[in-house]
Amino acid sequence: MTDSSQQTLRRIAARVPVPQPAYDRMLRRRDRKRRNERIAAGTLALALVALGFGATLSVLRDEGSGRGSIVPVVRPGEAACFFGDPCFDTDIFRIRVDGTELTRLGAHPERDIAYSISPDGRIAFHRVDGESAETVSADVYTAAFDGSDIRRLTDDPAIDAFPSWSPDGTRIAFASERAGKQEIYVMNADGTDQVRLLHIDDDLDDTHPTWSPDGRQIAFIRGIVPPGPAGGLWVMNADGSNPHLLLGAPLVAFPTWSPDGTRIAFQREIGRETRIGVLEIATGEVTDLGPGWFPSWSPDSSRLVFSGPEDGIFIVALAEPTRQLIIHQTGGAPIWSPDGGWIVFNDQASAAAG
Repeated sequence: MTDSSQQTLRRIAARVPVPQPAYDRMLRRRDRKRRNERIAAGTLALALVALGFGATLSVLRDEGSGRGSIVPVVRPGEAACFFGDPCFDTDIFRIRVDGTELTRLGAHPERDIAYSISPDGRIAFHRVDGESAETVSADVYTAAFDGSDIRRLTDDPAIDAFPSWSPDGTRIAFASERAGKQEIYVMNADGTDQVRLLHIDDDLDDTHPTWSPDGRQIAFIRGIVPPGPAGGLWVMNADGSNPHLLLGAPLVAFPTWSPDGTRIAFQREIGRETRIGVLEIATGEVTDLGPGWFPSWSPDSSRLVFSGPEDGIFIVALAEPTRQLIIHQTGGAPIWSPDGGWIVFNDQASAAAG
C-alpha cells in the first residue's frame, strides 16, 4: 500500500466513529444505574439532610449523649431505617415565625417533601414512592396551605422533584430525570404543557431551579451526580434560551433568588461542613453566613430561614447575622410563606405536632 493510500485511509478513519465495544456499553449502563440510584437516594434525603449525596451532616442525636451519630428509625417487624433510605418517611409541617402553632399538614404513607410556596400560599412538593433505590420514583403535587386539596401534576416513572413556583403563580419549574439525566422542565400550575427547557448534549445534570422575582429568568445548578448535587450556579431565560454560568466556584446547591432580585442564597460545602452563602449578583461577591443548609428568603429579602447543624430551624438577619432559633426540630428545607408569617418545613412522619 502506498503512503498516499495509507494517509487516505487514516483520514477516513478519523471521520468515521469506531463502534463502541459491548463491554464499554455495559460499563456505561452500569455507571448510569449507580448514578441514578444516588439521585434517588438524594431525592429521598432532601427533607432532612443531603446524606444521599455524601454530605456528613447528622440531624438526629442520641438522647443524652450530645453526639452527632445518626439514630435509626425502627418500625415493628422491620429493619432499621436511616436517613437517605427509601423507607424513611417524611411529612410536611408548618409553624409560625415566632415558634408557635406547630401543625402537621396531613399524613401520607409515602414521603412528601415541600419545596416552594406560590404567591397565594399553595405548597408545591414532590411525593416519593418506592421502597428501594431501584424502584423509587417521585412526582410533583400541590396542596392548599392547610394541607387540603392535594393535586397531582406529574405522572412519570422517572423522578420529578424540586418544584419551584413562578412569581406570578402561573407556572412551576421542576427537575426531572425522564430524559435520562436531570433536566429543568416547566409546566402550567395545573400540570399541563410540560416542556423541557434545555437540550445540552453532555453528562451534566441540571437541577434545583429557582425563579427570578420578575419571572424572566431561572437559576439552577449544573453538576455531575454523583457526587452532586453541588455544581456551578447557572442562569437562563425562562424559555430556556441563553444559559450561562453565573458562579463557577465555590460549587453550590439549592439556590434561592431573593425577592428583591439582587442576591441568590445557597448552600455549599467547605471541607466537611455545609454552610450558607449569599451571592451579590451585581458584584459577584459571596458572603458566608455560617453553618446551615436549605436557605429560604423572607418576603422583604432582609432575612433567611434555614436548617442548622444544631438540630433546629433558624432565622438570620443579613444586616446583623445573629441566629434566632425558631424551633428545636429535626426537620429540614424550611420555606418562608409569602405573607411572612409562617415557615413550612419537612420532618420525619413520627414527629409530634399539634
